[in-house]
Amino acid sequence: MPVTQRGVGGVGGGETVALRGGTVGWARRVCGSSVEVGVMGTEDLSGPDRRILLHDLRRTLSPGWLPDVLVALSGGPLPYTGLLRTLRTYEVPRGRRWPQPMIQEAVLTRTLRWMQRRGLVERARERVFPFGTVYWLTPEAKELADLVTPMAQWAAAHEELLEVDRREWSERRRRKNGGGKRLPRSG
Repeated sequence: MPVTQRGVGGVGGGETVALRGGTVGWARRVCGSSVEVGVMGTEDLSGPDRRILLHDLRRTLSPGWLPDVLVALSGGPLPYTGLLRTLRTYEVPRGRRWPQPMIQEAVLTRTLRWMQRRGLVERARERVFPFGTVYWLTPEAKELADLVTPMAQWAAAHEELLEVDRREWSERRRRKNGGGKRLPRSG
């Protein structure tokens, strides 16, 4: 459903419009008064438009634990403690040398607030004791969570590329910490 006109010259000679939720789409008059509306694919966007949108998406996805929260909440609403427990119980497959990441409560709280301010997560506080908080994904966030699965599949198929990045990150961290040499504790 069109909200605002963005310009002229969209697909099929129609108007380029902004749709609800900020999606870019097109509208074309068909048979006098009826209007056909569609969503633009990336092939309809110019190179600069794609880069700007991807830059904005990267900023939206910038909290490190956001993809984990998306995946955890994609199964349905969870109370805060259930979400924290889910994020802390990832199993590391056999043969992996990398330690399991551990999220801290403050980081989860910041991530959830970030997501809530951007319309990705909603929450409800229970009205009876104990006053828990339940979180769930908005419809837009569910769409985003569906996009995370192919990214994880790509990562699994190209794990050697991730291994290179892990080694570089580990090396930078080792150098930052003084080469991994610890001084003996005094007295």
